[in-house]
Amino acid sequence: MRLVKVRNRLTGLLMLALLAGGCSAPTVSPPSESPSPSPYAAGPEQLIVEPADLFAGDAAKFSPFLGSYAGSVLVRYKGVKKQLSISYKVWENGKASESVVSRLSLPMGGSSANPQKDYNGEFIVSVREVKDDKDESILNSYAVTSSLKDSGGSSTSSFNVPVNRKLFTQSHMLRLHEKITIPDSTPTAVWGFAASNANAVTVTSGKSPEEEASKAPYAFVMYLALE
Repeated sequence: MRLVKVRNRLTGLLMLALLAGGCSAPTVSPPSESPSPSPYAAGPEQLIVEPADLFAGDAAKFSPFLGSYAGSVLVRYKGVKKQLSISYKVWENGKASESVVSRLSLPMGGSSANPQKDYNGEFIVSVREVKDDKDESILNSYAVTSSLKDSGGSSTSSFNVPVNRKLFTQSHMLRLHEKITIPDSTPTAVWGFAASNANAVTVTSGKSPEEEASKAPYAFVMYLALE
């Protein structure tokens, strides 16, 4: 059973690595087997998100293929909702973008005959720097690939985040430090990264991704919510 789980995880990572290199159209892989039961029960219309190590064990070999920044969180949900809304905000000098710039939806619901869904999956993100063709010191944009994956299949989508400025010299990841519960329709920060051209980037250990982003010169943060 452990070997099957490792193979499924490595297969998902390889798929995301290939997509991060240049795919822009959403793709959906066919189901393979029934999802594993959730290790604990989520409350009504609540999304439970936990920290995860994307490159644990044998998966470390895929690290070079997933761009400048990559990470994941575990996603648990039990209920009748059918979609997980994915959005992002850009933070600059303590201020976030006024509204979500890009909003994607990935399927995570049951059938019409059986709307109840016991979801046990992983949300994976890969961000790659896109430099200017004529001046490699200019960062044109970030190419973002995100995937929601469980043992029954996966959904993947890509989008670009414009930057248009000199390359950052320092950066660090913004990760969850503990399990969180996201109420229905409440976008909550689950992953991101902060960047700066200073000698060091402000790091606030133990804080949430959004709290850390508010203290950085520049930060990109992804949010999850049930829809």
